[in-house]
Amino acid sequence: MNVNAPQTIGMLAFNSANTYTVGGPGTITLDGSAGVVAAYVVNGSHVIDAPVVLNDDLNVTVVPQNSTLAVSNLQASSVNIAKNGAGALVVNNIRAAGLTINDGTVVTTAGASRVGLLALI
Repeated sequence: MNVNAPQTIGMLAFNSANTYTVGGPGTITLDGSAGVVAAYVVNGSHVIDAPVVLNDDLNVTVVPQNSTLAVSNLQASSVNIAKNGAGALVVNNIRAAGLTINDGTVVTTAGASRVGLLALI
C-alpha cells in the first residue's frame, strides 16, 4: 500500500497473516480527536516505511508474541508512546517525551533515541 500524499488518521489496525507494507513519500500523521492515537497488530507482522508524525500520545498494541510492527521512519515528537501486547515494536529510533513498555519488546534500529521518561512495567 502506498501513501502518495499526506494523510492524517487516528488509528492504524492490522489483522492479517499476510505481511502488509505501507510505504511511499506521503507522511502519515497520527492525530486523534481525544488526544490519543493507536496502532494495533492483531495478526501477522507489518511494516510502515512511510514517514510517521505523532501529534498525540500513541498506544501501540502488538498482540501475538511472534508478531512485529516495524516503523522505519518515525519522526521526532513531544508525545508519550506506550507499548502493549506480547509482540514487538521495531522503530528507527524513539525521540519522544516518554516511552512506557507494558509488555513485549521495543527495538531501535538506527540512530540515537532520546526519551524524557522511560518506564518498564
